[in-house]
Amino acid sequence: MMRRFVLIGTFCLWPGVALAQQSAGSPPTFRTTVSEVTLDLIVRDAHGRAVKNLQPSEVEVYENGVKQQVRSLRLMAGREASSPGVSSGASAPFLPLHANNLVCLVFHDMNNGTRRFTLEAAREFVAHPLSPNTYVGVFSLDSGMRPLVAFTNNRDKLMEAAKRAFVGRQVDFASSVAVLSAGQGVVSVNSDLPGIGINTLAVAGADVATGPAADTMRGDLAQSRRQFIGIEGARAMDQMNEMIRMLGQLPGRKTVLLLSPGLTTTGDPDKFKTIVDAANRAAISVYAIDTNGMAANSPALAASSLMSAQPGTTMEDMHVDDYRYDAVRTSNPQAPLRALAEGTGGFLAANTNDLRKSFERIVEDVNTHYEVTYHPTDDKFDGRYRRVEVRLARTELTAETRHGYFALPDVGGAAPAPYEAAALTALDSGSKSHAFEFHTAAYQFRSDDAASQYVFAFEVPAFGLTATPLAEQKKQRLHIGLLALVKDADGRVVDKISQDFPFEFADSQIAAVRTDAFRYHRTVELPAGHYSLETAVVDRESNRTATESVEFGAGSTKGLAISNLLLVRSIEALKTRSDKSDPFELEDKLVTPELGATLKTGVRPYVYFVVYPNKANAGEPRLQVEVLGNGSPLKNETSRLPPANGGAVPMIVGGPAQPGTYELRITAIQGSESVERQLTYVIPQAP
Repeated sequence: MMRRFVLIGTFCLWPGVALAQQSAGSPPTFRTTVSEVTLDLIVRDAHGRAVKNLQPSEVEVYENGVKQQVRSLRLMAGREASSPGVSSGASAPFLPLHANNLVCLVFHDMNNGTRRFTLEAAREFVAHPLSPNTYVGVFSLDSGMRPLVAFTNNRDKLMEAAKRAFVGRQVDFASSVAVLSAGQGVVSVNSDLPGIGINTLAVAGADVATGPAADTMRGDLAQSRRQFIGIEGARAMDQMNEMIRMLGQLPGRKTVLLLSPGLTTTGDPDKFKTIVDAANRAAISVYAIDTNGMAANSPALAASSLMSAQPGTTMEDMHVDDYRYDAVRTSNPQAPLRALAEGTGGFLAANTNDLRKSFERIVEDVNTHYEVTYHPTDDKFDGRYRRVEVRLARTELTAETRHGYFALPDVGGAAPAPYEAAALTALDSGSKSHAFEFHTAAYQFRSDDAASQYVFAFEVPAFGLTATPLAEQKKQRLHIGLLALVKDADGRVVDKISQDFPFEFADSQIAAVRTDAFRYHRTVELPAGHYSLETAVVDRESNRTATESVEFGAGSTKGLAISNLLLVRSIEALKTRSDKSDPFELEDKLVTPELGATLKTGVRPYVYFVVYPNKANAGEPRLQVEVLGNGSPLKNETSRLPPANGGAVPMIVGGPAQPGTYELRITAIQGSESVERQLTYVIPQAP
């Protein structure tokens, strides 16, 4: 009935599938509690331009509606901000709340004529150094806004995504009016505009006929052109609205590098202003790059010629300004690009093949921001979300910054994982989420008189998770992220457990995987006290989250002690030992706990625990095992405890396997000392 085991251990592979139970090493250590918050702040005026003359007296910071004490405000310009932020409080511990800088490379209406220039421009921009909190995404904007790569700092991925912008058929409405165009990015000017002739600079080598037939043809073309240009302008404005709508949903500061051969509008200034205002409200700054470079038929040359033309003296001369405006609008697609860029705080780089200085200026703008430091009035870092609000004395200015942060102490100094925000948001809601099944448990063991050793066990059944087929590889991917916060009796976070688990299985294995579960455990040491373990698991393939909370803890464990009792799911062979302090690891075995209280019918139950005799007690340690079935006593035996190995005696006790509800009472006895633990399990009737 009793068998002795000696401690040791590592990972366990489930039979038939590559599903591993993982055990962490030493737990992370804490640094001093944060006493200063460093907040990135971007301030812009009504025209989207960066403001660089802000004074400390003009800034107020609020956390959850409570005004904070601002310690300093300083402008971080350009390359000064391209390295990780440091606290202005010298050696004071700090929490950097960097604003997320998102740079969006948007390829607009690309074609083979501008492909080479565009790729070279993208490659040159990506090569420039950006601050660590700046991420670049690549998009294609034609009939819709198509993302080509997620935001990343990986230059190779960015360049590969840029190349994919030209894969497949690109929807380009401008090709429908090619007969009306005299060159790349240029729409020829109609001869029926009074006082303005055909622009031979824009239409290089054009054969301008003057006969009646030619005039009739030009008149027909003019009418068709008006119709097409109205549709093209509406299309281009819809593209800009779609870009702003899509990017406006993203957090942080958005910088759009719009690589475009030109932009046509409908000519309605109110509609165009609506686009610019929407971009400013969404904190989007547009920097436009004319992908035509410096060409002989540059649209700027067409506009220059048009604006310098002298009107005639016909009755139509009173409308010549309107005609000239329309001609420039449709012949020089640079003008709307410039208006969009300058209206949102950016600029247009055009009529040049050398973009180095333009990119340096863009990078300088992206990296420039204010740094505000303040002391939070609430020093309880409980993992909850704190809403941050910045108020400026000048009402015409707008502030862009983090909307808030999760109040966590600095654990191990590691940067937050991508899934942690989703997990913290789920925990912050305060309500349990059961999007899929998972289980947690906290088992108390003994390490020394000053603290208790705990093992946190997590189990996620695979049947509730989403599998993404990888057809070409004949595999399926499952991916979960786990975040657990250990909190003391006051609700303060005292430890954090965070692990990411990506798995890929062959199609032939997925059925077996679905019948099993992902298991993980972590060993920590905590002082005597009451604690809670708040856990969130994120199914990263479906963006679903499930949460669970358990309470645990006890007083000092000096003297004779016994660990929690746990049901054994399996005992697997070990080849190497990964963590000597892990009580689940035996000399050549790994004990895997069963987190549920209901066992499968026909399975023999075993209970694992560790007894810690009192070295100062001369009495002989004994063990009493009492078994009750459905409330009635079944067995009560007392025997001598085997000798301790390193102060601990690991034990496994078998229990009844017939259907019913059972209670095991394990009592360690040494002289006048005794400690009891209990466990209940259920074996259902066979179906």
